[in-house]
Amino acid sequence: MRHAEYERLDDGDWYAHIPGLAGLWASAKTVEDTRNDLLSALEDWLYVNAYVAQLKLPEFDGVSIASPPQRADS
Repeated sequence: MRHAEYERLDDGDWYAHIPGLAGLWASAKTVEDTRNDLLSALEDWLYVNAYVAQLKLPEFDGVSIASPPQRADS
């Protein structure tokens, strides 16, 4: 979350995204709500990309998250 970038929009709302994480963004009336929405979106983004799509996730500050091994269908 420390890599998040915030921007005030023309209508007064806030927009945030994390560079390097395609499709991950949030927008709300306050910066606090935008941050909370971005955190929730990040959790969903990680689940979908790591667990569902089994994609290699980008590394941030020398930390990487490996996708779990695929399970055999029963």
